[in-house]
Amino acid sequence: MNKTKNLITIPLINIWYVIVTLIFILMRLTNIVDWSPLWLLSPLWIPWALSLCLLVLPYLLMIIGWCIFKTYDLLTMLYNKYVHKFVIKYYSKIKLFVIKCYSKIKLFIGKIKK
Repeated sequence: MNKTKNLITIPLINIWYVIVTLIFILMRLTNIVDWSPLWLLSPLWIPWALSLCLLVLPYLLMIIGWCIFKTYDLLTMLYNKYVHKFVIKYYSKIKLFVIKCYSKIKLFIGKIKK
């Protein structure tokens, strides 16, 4: 037969946080350290802060990724709607303009070298 005992379990990690905090406070009271109250109580708030960061960080990264994805979709849509049509419509004129600019730059560089 298995006998089950009703035990009250106390998380040991939390007890260690309290013990370390008490040690820090005693060290401050005996003038061994000169820490601010923020650091005296740090064993109590640092685990909570780390846990919060580990819980919030994935969601924050997910939101940033979603924003980047939506921005990329918007830019693609705007490109397809405006820029692509403009380039197709005026391709020959743009090509001639680029060739003229290139030839003028080439002549200018040739004059500088002489």
